Amino acid sequence: MKLLPPRSGSGRQIEMWMQQVSAEMTRINFSLARAYLAADQTVNDGAWTKVTLDTESFDLGNNFSAYKYTAPITGYYHVDFGAGFYNVGTVLLSGVASLYLNGAEISRGGQIVVTTGHLSEGISKGSGLVYLTAGQYLELYANVNSSDSSTSKVTGGSPYTFMSVHLIST
Repeated sequence: MKLLPPRSGSGRQIEMWMQQVSAEMTRINFSLARAYLAADQTVNDGAWTKVTLDTESFDLGNNFSAYKYTAPITGYYHVDFGAGFYNVGTVLLSGVASLYLNGAEISRGGQIVVTTGHLSEGISKGSGLVYLTAGQYLELYANVNSSDSSTSKVTGGSPYTFMSVHLIST
């Protein structure tokens, strides 16, 4: 929506225009959120698993719920996402974070390789611009592959496993 100032007019027309601008800025600012995985989450080898983004850093429009972000209005959104991985055994592990829109993959982070032991970890990250219509939702998924088909962990904590979403244009 473009809100151009009136070319001329009374003080009341300008005041009404300023109210429209203020309302639009409020609407955009309430489409700003970041959530993360608080504690480690177990994922099975070779299976795409929804990451339970269960803690909010901030959610100005209350758009994060049930581990997903739901677009309040139609527009272009900037999304950053990442998933941390670590090996619980002594096997080679690769991990990938992926962004899903309404249950379908739309963007994938870089594949990381983690060698042996808990101290060996890595983060798969991605970002992009996504066009969402009001009511569509975004989720974070993770996939691991290990050399012995064991379960592995997605690392909990705000710096490791997260999704942030910001409406940048309607």
